[in-house]
Formats: sequence, structure tokens, C-alpha cells
Amino acid sequence: MDLENGNVTAVINWAELHSDELHNIDSDLLFQSYKLHFLRLVKEKRLKQAINLAREKLANNVNNNTDEISRLMTSMLYIDNLQDSPYS
Repeated sequence: MDLENGNVTAVINWAELHSDELHNIDSDLLFQSYKLHFLRLVKEKRLKQAINLAREKLANNVNNNTDEISRLMTSMLYIDNLQDSPYS
């Protein structure tokens, strides 16, 4: 299964398709999926793609998740030791 391998693409696609319904029930599934995708990109040292994801997707949620987005962005400073960082 893709999720077991850390691939959240299918979840992101589904959540984007159903974003209105998720918003109506105050679900943060889409944000959490973007967050996992961001962390995977950082772990794989694909920083440009992680930054683009943050600009294009995470920035839409900045009002509700400012602290969490700050931690995610700061996690890139710990790229060589992400699992031990206080930001992952």
C-alpha cells in the first residue's frame, strides 16, 4: 500500500477532491497530508520541491497552523539529522 511506504499522493488527491466536505467538518486531513509529503521531501533532500510545496499548499493554511508551518520550515536546517530534530 502506498501509505505504508510513506506515499501520501493518493490521500492528497482524494482530500483535494473533497476539500469542501473536509472543510465543513473541520478536518485537517489535507494539511496533515501535505505536512507528511513535505517531511518526506526534506528527508529525501529534495529541498526545492519541499519549498515549492510549502509555498503552493501549506501557505494556504498559515492562519490556522502558523507554529506547525514554522517548525516544518525550520526542520530543513536539520536535513542530515531530521529524525532527531525537535522540528520533525
